[in-house]
Amino acid sequence: MSTEYVLFAFITIDMRKFLSFFLVVSLFSCNNDETYTVDPAFTEFIVTFNKEAQLRSLDYSEQLQELNIKFSLLNDNAVGQCQKSKDSHTILIDQTYWNSLSILDKELILFHELGHCILNREHIDSSNNRICNSIMRSSNTVCRMNYNSTSRKNYLDELFSY
Repeated sequence: MSTEYVLFAFITIDMRKFLSFFLVVSLFSCNNDETYTVDPAFTEFIVTFNKEAQLRSLDYSEQLQELNIKFSLLNDNAVGQCQKSKDSHTILIDQTYWNSLSILDKELILFHELGHCILNREHIDSSNNRICNSIMRSSNTVCRMNYNSTSRKNYLDELFSY
């Protein structure tokens, strides 16, 4: 079996090492013939997610290897969706919505879905002065997200400390 890898020039050396490891292990898992795929649009966010986890003494490298992430048409105005199974998890993201987002908002959406698929987090709709306390808030909540470069660390601390 022949496998080709295409790594983009803008990826740093650390990202290349992680991606190479991620791709090799994903494609050649010992006990599982399933191939896991991550659309290249999401790669940098997967790397950032695990780096943020590692900053908090956590490592989700193995769980991220059994993850599929792809674009899909979603129902009910959903932006993203985590589908769990025994052997793998799949994150579906609405491409039209994704393409309209800033980098920080893309991170928010994907980290929210990774919260479900990797961290086994449920929705949390608590707030303080109508500002959501967690990126794990549901779409039905009345609180407002305030995810920005200033608040990012606090939201990520909450995400990984649950």
